[in-house]
Amino acid sequence: MKKTVQKDKDQIKYNKLAIIGLILCILQFFGMPFTGVIGIILSIIALFEIKKTHEKGKELAIAGLIILAIRFVVMSLIMAAY
Repeated sequence: MKKTVQKDKDQIKYNKLAIIGLILCILQFFGMPFTGVIGIILSIIALFEIKKTHEKGKELAIAGLIILAIRFVVMSLIMAAY
């Protein structure tokens, strides 16, 4: 007889790539070079993994992408001003 194991919502963990992607995107926002590119890649990979594994962290991955989008807009405006 096969035993089925059902995970509680408390036992579902956050996706590690989503957390790392968010941290790297925040570092890029404050001027750390090249961390944003890695953060974008990790956040996108995390979104695909979360869809497959049903882990938590979708909001973190999306937040990282939004932070970089905001930075891109701000830097574009600054460059356009000069």
